[in-house]
Order: sequence, then C-alpha cells, then structure tokens
Amino acid sequence: MKEQTKGRVTIPTDVDVVPETLELVERWGADAIRDCDGT
Repeated sequence: MKEQTKGRVTIPTDVDVVPETLELVERWGADAIRDCDGT
C-alpha cells in the first residue's frame, strides 16, 4: 500500500505569520492555506 504523505490538511494563517505558516505546511504536509477569518 502506498503511503500518502500530503493532502487533506488546511492551515489557517494571517499576513503577520506567513513564514511560520509555510514552515507548518512543509512539516505537516498540508495541501491548502486559508485566511484565518475563514475565507
């Protein structure tokens, strides 16, 4: 069985924490980023 390493994780962010958000995207294998207000 092939192990899935990315996908199905959305991380909320805001303009003042983009570098930290990008680090989490890489660490968690996220596939999406959304604005912290839900848009």
